[in-house]
Amino acid sequence: MKSSRQLVRLRALDLNQLVALAALLRLAGVTDAAHALDMSQPAMSKVLERLRRAFDDALLVCQGNRMMLPPRGQALLPLVDAALEQVDQVFSIQGPFDPSAASRRVRIGANDYLQQLLAPPLHALLRAQAPRVMLELGPVGMLQPEHLLSHGIVDLIVGVTQANVDLRSMPLYQDAFVCVACRDNRALPPVLDMETFSAQPQLDVSPSGVGLVRAALDKVIAAQGGQRRLVASISTLLGVPGMLAGTDMLALVPRRALAGMPRGALRELELGFELEPFSISLWWHNRTHGDPLSRWLREQIVHVAAAL
Repeated sequence: MKSSRQLVRLRALDLNQLVALAALLRLAGVTDAAHALDMSQPAMSKVLERLRRAFDDALLVCQGNRMMLPPRGQALLPLVDAALEQVDQVFSIQGPFDPSAASRRVRIGANDYLQQLLAPPLHALLRAQAPRVMLELGPVGMLQPEHLLSHGIVDLIVGVTQANVDLRSMPLYQDAFVCVACRDNRALPPVLDMETFSAQPQLDVSPSGVGLVRAALDKVIAAQGGQRRLVASISTLLGVPGMLAGTDMLALVPRRALAGMPRGALRELELGFELEPFSISLWWHNRTHGDPLSRWLREQIVHVAAAL
């Protein structure tokens, strides 16, 4: 609960300046921000002057013939967006949540493999039940999921389950790794023992771009006396068929990802040793835990994942 001192300080703030700050930072320009808020350019310039004094920072700087955000402005943008979203929620609470009346952009962090699986059915569901909600999926690095969610850079993250992450989460489904090679690579036996597997050149696929999957796989394989001989690495599963074409490389990919790859492009090889299945989870921050739209969307993602 806010202290009396905090309430007095907040009372002195002008919410309209927060709205103007959001427009200035999002559009990176006085003229565009003034037009968006139906203000004159001189009036918006005066608001920018007051904001610069309040933050003791330029907030916008000239770079050639255009305006750009300095580091302070870049840091403020997600915080301002999140603050306005919270204010909007306060004034929008009107009983039971109606998804058809919701109007917002929802940003979900997910790699290309997860986008391929989840985006089509989730988009179809939103078109039918929440047509004014815009779904925006994109890849995010998974080294700092707390930062991405707490600052409102994304609203939800779908990714490999991690320990020691101070976020709310829910498991969605399990997947397993399968070994694939170019369809024309017939030199290998249909079942690979650890010795043969370790001797082959391999393509590393790290969808997060930060090596989380690579580290987990290498640990499991090393525990069974093996080691991958990595000769190349990519961050997109969609590039696997092209990278393996005409080579003797192997790759480990999620089984569900094979459905989105060209039929007949790859040869699946059985492994004579075990690779544990991995879990995909949905992550979110306390900041959006009670938000009606976020809660409804989390439920829909769970239903979509269950039907995969």
